[in-house]
Amino acid sequence: MADLGMGGLGMGGAERELVERESFERLLEESLSRARVSIEKGDRVKGSVIAFSGNDAVVDLGAKREALLSLSEQTLEGEPLELDIGDEVEGTITAEGDDGEPARITTQVPKGRLGRLFLADMRQEGRAITGVVRGYNRGGLEVQIGGLRAFCPMSQIDLRPPDDLAKFVGERMLFKVHDLRGRQVVVSRRAILDEQRSEKAIETLERLSEGAVVKGTVATLHDFGAFIDLGGLDALLPTSELTRRRVGKPSDLLKPDQEVEVQVLRIEPGDARRRARITVSLKALEADPWEEAAEWLVEGAAFRGKVVGIQPFGVFVELVPGVDGLIHVSDLGSGDRVEDPEQLLPIGSEVDVLVGPVDWDNRRVSLIPIGQTDAGEAVDDSGARVSERAGNQRLKATLAEALREKAVSREE
Repeated sequence: MADLGMGGLGMGGAERELVERESFERLLEESLSRARVSIEKGDRVKGSVIAFSGNDAVVDLGAKREALLSLSEQTLEGEPLELDIGDEVEGTITAEGDDGEPARITTQVPKGRLGRLFLADMRQEGRAITGVVRGYNRGGLEVQIGGLRAFCPMSQIDLRPPDDLAKFVGERMLFKVHDLRGRQVVVSRRAILDEQRSEKAIETLERLSEGAVVKGTVATLHDFGAFIDLGGLDALLPTSELTRRRVGKPSDLLKPDQEVEVQVLRIEPGDARRRARITVSLKALEADPWEEAAEWLVEGAAFRGKVVGIQPFGVFVELVPGVDGLIHVSDLGSGDRVEDPEQLLPIGSEVDVLVGPVDWDNRRVSLIPIGQTDAGEAVDDSGARVSERAGNQRLKATLAEALREKAVSREE
């Protein structure tokens, strides 16, 4: 009886093997066809360089799909494109390619809609991208990112609004996509600087301690004090902690970007709602002139001082830097009522004074102006004592100058 084989079809072993092989190849081809990469313009893809053809690199996208990448392009970071066989690249599909023809990709930001779609993905992923500053206007910087033009507003250029925008022109910098409004692309450099600053702030907090002496840079000046950048953290330097001398405002002593050495007074840890608060002092690092004042600050001593403050109740006179005394308004004007002390003793003027009572606990000195009381005039007991001293004014002025020179030499 004849061998009917498979289902009685009468095929021999060789025929069956041929049919099975053809069937397998057909199924494999169908499977690969289904697995074939489906790509569209604007898709972000990854692949490996498998060959070079002219001025293009041939990139294998997988599943029998290849794409061409021009070697004349640059990376997203703006560097020249340098590739070797096996290197992995990431790009955007700019042309899908016909059947049997390779697609084309770009590593740069494409022009038009494709570029905006790409930047939308970059924004969602929080990734940075390189741009070149091409110009500026009153509102901010004009930035070229691949095939697209973008704008960086003034508030997004730096941690603090810069004074000179021209210095940025031609610079290649990292940005993050801040907003996409139709065809307008808004980018931010500050977002990257804020992230870097936050990382640095953590390191700074770990090494800070109360009482530590650290270096910083003057960030901003205000009437109430100055903010000192300690490295990712802004510390408050109150006006009262600027110096032992009397100053009107912080800008009289400091200027922006000035390097200073300060002592940490307090650290208040932050939480999820607010940052850590740090208070520092310049005054704490100065020598205390009151510690040596007992040697020369005695009642009855004569000095020539400088007017450093005016109040309705009197005039403050600096005897030496850090030691001020008060001439009460009642001791001005030779007994006449004085409505405006500054008319008699304006800020910056010099005046000869006698030291009155000294309150060491509160560091206060009462002063009497020499020459405000007539030596021959009849006065009460306390006034007679002042008048008597005023009569020796020439001798006391000489003594004042000597004492002042001695005090200043100690200060230096």
